[in-house]
Amino acid sequence: MSSSDIQLKKQAAVDALKAECEEKWTQITQLYEDIQTQKKPHDEHVRDDPLLKIYQAKEKRLKAEVEVFKNKETGALPKDPVVLHTLLKDELTTSITQLEHTLAMVAGQKAEMLKQIERDEARLEEQREIKAALEVKVEEIMAQETPGNERSYLKELEHKRKRAIEKNRELMLEMRDFIAKFFPPPTYNQMKEWRRNHQQPGTGRRSNESYTSSESLNGDGVVSLQDMVEHLMNKLLDSPHDPYLTTDQSYWPPYLELLLRTGIALKHPEDGHRIKLVPFHL
Repeated sequence: MSSSDIQLKKQAAVDALKAECEEKWTQITQLYEDIQTQKKPHDEHVRDDPLLKIYQAKEKRLKAEVEVFKNKETGALPKDPVVLHTLLKDELTTSITQLEHTLAMVAGQKAEMLKQIERDEARLEEQREIKAALEVKVEEIMAQETPGNERSYLKELEHKRKRAIEKNRELMLEMRDFIAKFFPPPTYNQMKEWRRNHQQPGTGRRSNESYTSSESLNGDGVVSLQDMVEHLMNKLLDSPHDPYLTTDQSYWPPYLELLLRTGIALKHPEDGHRIKLVPFHL
């Protein structure tokens, strides 16, 4: 069979479909006119007639079918086997193509969902590990906060404090003997010589320091090196948050310089009259 014959048969099938469609359309139009002629909405009683309501429902359904028929190609199949085979083959090919596209899209979505599931499982595992670590930490804290452990901790702190006080007392006793032997309080001649060497020309006063008339040169009112170190140690032990000691004219300057130069004491960064003991225990 030649291609021209196939085309002729297709055209004949199309003409037959058109004729059938026109016949159906004529039937629908006639049915619609019959329904319109049977409608009698003249009074309230007629409008409430159940039969009329049935006709109205049928009318709406037929109108909807007419609209669908206008906007959609007819689904009737031609009787010619060649034309029918060609139409079905084209429709099947189109359906296969659409399904292949759909399958590819679904496969892509599946792969993305699998990756998302892997990421969610990894995050879930991390959250579980964090939760387990936090639970262990909470248990440790709860165990430390029990009354028995608290009393034990306080007892340990009290024991350390007593040992520190005892050690401080021993160091002070050893330091007292050492300082009394090698760094005694200044004598009258030492004080007079030192002040004469540190007087400012024309003022009779030491540089960077002022004096009152009540000052003496006999050394009785001078804080000894032993007392300086003891004051610094007590200050560091009693108030570690504020270990600075304020010095005045009663602190013998050579001994202050000795403590600073040997690295035993440090000056306050903003106040040169305040010093503190270097925390060697830290």
